Amino acid sequence: MKILLTLLSISVLVACQSYPVVKETREKDTPIIRQQPFYTYPYAASADLRNKFDIMNYKSLRLDYENGCVYLFDGKQRFVPLLPQEYAFWNEKKGALNYHDNTFRPGYIIESVAYQITPKQRVIFEKEFVVSKPPIECTNYPILYIIGTPPGVISPETRQLIK
Repeated sequence: MKILLTLLSISVLVACQSYPVVKETREKDTPIIRQQPFYTYPYAASADLRNKFDIMNYKSLRLDYENGCVYLFDGKQRFVPLLPQEYAFWNEKKGALNYHDNTFRPGYIIESVAYQITPKQRVIFEKEFVVSKPPIECTNYPILYIIGTPPGVISPETRQLIK
């Protein structure tokens, strides 16, 4: 009986040592968490990001929202935006992007300096700068890095400055 009890104790100890008590979560392995339907970067990294580019273009971009994804359209191509985390929020209830205290709804125009991120830069950006990432189905287009604050909100109906 004593031998059986000793063997049972040893097998329990071995089992406890070979089975991890604390499970590792996926969040620990991947720091990028889906928080917005677009990419975000920490605003403090803006200066570092700007140094990585050649001359940037000033663009008028129409905001689009489709199937839970935010896009920007420049008249020729659709882009997935990369916006500053602290200054860009998607309001699901209102169906609007709050960007630097301006409210943009689908169809509204955002005027800003922007730079299209190359596929090679995309890999670096996702590792070094991206704080949140949209769902995989929202990443089929090139990324457009948006810089600066927009001058205001342009209504798609009247084409007039709202704010």
